[in-house]
Amino acid sequence: MDTPKQTTEKVNSLAGIREAILDTMARRLHFEDQTIEQFRLNGRLDEVMAADSILVIELVLMLEDHFEIRFDPEHIDAELICDLDRLTEFISQGRTSPGIRVNGCKRSGNGQSPAGGDR
Repeated sequence: MDTPKQTTEKVNSLAGIREAILDTMARRLHFEDQTIEQFRLNGRLDEVMAADSILVIELVLMLEDHFEIRFDPEHIDAELICDLDRLTEFISQGRTSPGIRVNGCKRSGNGQSPAGGDR
């Protein structure tokens, strides 16, 4: 069981990851401020999934690049991408487990995909 300090650090870390996701989306995918604010308020990224499958791929690649992680394709689903809290937790787990797959997410650092091929 986490101590109160560990719980606070985790929440702060998750909040930081969540904001980094939104900030990176705004900057690199050129979403308008009001769209990012809507994502922030409702915790859902459904508009990304509905807009364009290429946009979803861009989002995943952008998150991989920004957080230095790699998603296993078989673990990426619409609900993971749409649920901001679930996506945040998924990224958090991948960032804290270098070289180890955690729920389909593997920390990068060697320029290879989880399957071992070059990216």
